[in-house]
Amino acid sequence: MTQKYKRNDPCWCNSGKKYKKCHGHPSYKSKLALSEFMKDQSEIYTQDKCYAPDTLQHECSGKIIKAHTVSRSANLKPISKNDHVYCFEATLGGMIKSNGQLTIVKKSIKKTSIFYGFCSQHDTELFKKIDLNFEISNEHIFLNHYRTLTRELYLKEKNSIFQSGKMKEYDKGMNLINQMMYQSQVDGLSIGTDIGERDLRQIKSVLDKKLISKDYTGMKYYALIIDSVPDIMSTGVWVVSSDFENNQLADLSILENNYNSMSISTLLYSNNKGILLFSWEDTIDCPECIQFIETLNKLSNDEKVKAIVYWLFSVNENIYFSPDWWEALESSKKEQVSQLFHNTLLDLPDLSLFRSLDIINWNIDDIHTNIEL
Repeated sequence: MTQKYKRNDPCWCNSGKKYKKCHGHPSYKSKLALSEFMKDQSEIYTQDKCYAPDTLQHECSGKIIKAHTVSRSANLKPISKNDHVYCFEATLGGMIKSNGQLTIVKKSIKKTSIFYGFCSQHDTELFKKIDLNFEISNEHIFLNHYRTLTRELYLKEKNSIFQSGKMKEYDKGMNLINQMMYQSQVDGLSIGTDIGERDLRQIKSVLDKKLISKDYTGMKYYALIIDSVPDIMSTGVWVVSSDFENNQLADLSILENNYNSMSISTLLYSNNKGILLFSWEDTIDCPECIQFIETLNKLSNDEKVKAIVYWLFSVNENIYFSPDWWEALESSKKEQVSQLFHNTLLDLPDLSLFRSLDIINWNIDDIHTNIEL
């Protein structure tokens, strides 16, 4: 089949290179070594810049640090054991090592939930309030949302570079049919990544202006206060496409549409309590966010906890959990969690199935919200 492609023709994969310098090159007959995957990831995902607003760039310290999206001192330390927590190994290198399976590993809290998104000056100055003592206020909710959304934009930008560059070469050693299937899948991923990056840039531009002016209004939030420190610490953003009654709320296949993003976080609260926090910036209209919260709010308190934990493990990969909690969990429940987490790499799960999950003992003490429900 390769004889159909002439050496000087443009390569069939639309790389812009001649066939002889792309899929017709002898190097494409040899499979890449695992070390090359690991090296590529390290180079791309540690490219760094400070994501503080442009008007604050002159204040940058010049040193980009390993910023934590889940605060190390405020949220990871309290649930750790010997400064370690459990998490899923979701890196490409880790998945290759485990034949495509996501494995649960114990990691130092110094190495978890990090991204290279802020210089030392801005990571400290912008977020010191929420890292010391989180309060239910417009400012704290805004800052938590800002950092979480920035981390997601950072990942989208790095994924875009990866998917349009080195990832396109990972079909080396495959036969032509599998190469074509692989290139089609990568192209599909790239489209989704580019759309997500576009929408996140739009949201962040709104948030940047509000951060500069210290205008923290416009945040919608729904916060559940639980009676203990959360065994599961997590933060992430989500384009709300379905709710807990399995209604489709947004059709993400309509690529020309712009979508807002909701952030969902578990946080330490005062007096050894916790917060399960849902929030979004409402300048960009988000009716699907309201409907999502409405279906959650209808549930009993016990069902709310199950629904939220179900969402945490089935949609969000930036999740860390207590060794004491995980090691005490029955093996059948550990398997249930692992199966749920694999949905983060596949299609969105049916969120209405949350009642099957019974792995956590959180009691809701109170609910704070500025949404009319």
